[in-house]
Amino acid sequence: MRILIATWGNFRSWDEIEYIFGNKKKKSNCPLSILHEVIKPDKTIIFTLDTLTDFPSKNYEDIIKEVKEKTFEFIEKLHLLIV
Repeated sequence: MRILIATWGNFRSWDEIEYIFGNKKKKSNCPLSILHEVIKPDKTIIFTLDTLTDFPSKNYEDIIKEVKEKTFEFIEKLHLLIV
């Protein structure tokens, strides 16, 4: 089983660039697309930061929910499957 582990900072500020992995090139605002095409992982684990929130809340569960939603929206734009 191949597992890809990625740590993400503020993905909302990422610009589109050309990624090169091996002999494959791909324009994207995230390296996950090319890594999925080349490595073909069975599972991907992404660690994001709670500092991505714009939601001022004292309830940590609300902050986690907002960060998850933003992360899932970004991943969907990459046309990657979320399970």
